[in-house]
Amino acid sequence: MEKIAFQDPETNEALEFFVLEKLMLQGVEYLLVTEEEESKDGEGTAYVLKKTGEPDPDQESYEFVEDDAVLDAVAPLFSELLEDTKVQ
Repeated sequence: MEKIAFQDPETNEALEFFVLEKLMLQGVEYLLVTEEEESKDGEGTAYVLKKTGEPDPDQESYEFVEDDAVLDAVAPLFSELLEDTKVQ
């Protein structure tokens, strides 16, 4: 599983996530990520990140998706992709 690192621009805190899946929707890249590679009980928290403009070509920029309409649009797509890879 791919691991990515971010720096919170507000707190400068380093954040690391494991990428469960990627998808493109209407020309925008979204990532489904989690903080733990594998949870002991099979449950965990996942987040959807949206790729934003790239001020620095050497670094990609993502933001947490909080818009319910966007989450409702990408959730079934991620679910289908996860079923195809047998990750639950």
